[in-house]
Amino acid sequence: MYRPNRISALLVLSIIVCAGSALAGPPKDHAPGAAHVQSTEPAPLDLNRAKREQLKTLPGVTDAVATRIIAGRPYLSKAFLVTNNIVSPDVYDAIRNLVVARPPRAMIDQKK
Repeated sequence: MYRPNRISALLVLSIIVCAGSALAGPPKDHAPGAAHVQSTEPAPLDLNRAKREQLKTLPGVTDAVATRIIAGRPYLSKAFLVTNNIVSPDVYDAIRNLVVARPPRAMIDQKK
């Protein structure tokens, strides 16, 4: 008789756990009517469209570096900043997650 009591106890325990989680409802961040939380990270800066003042907000980008970035446009890849000696590898490591290189419309139109 020991075994059936153990199975009954496990069955009752599993019912309690399932009922408790069902009664708890959805997680708080997915509750109906809850406001959607937006990411606090800024959108990446486009190297082909950013203004000088925007580029200077990036870590390690001085006025001279911003001028070189603008002069080197258009970029097909943000990695061109290092391969074309626009910025040092250290500066690139600091900004690589903060920038993108979207191709200019003229380049997209030429491919069509």
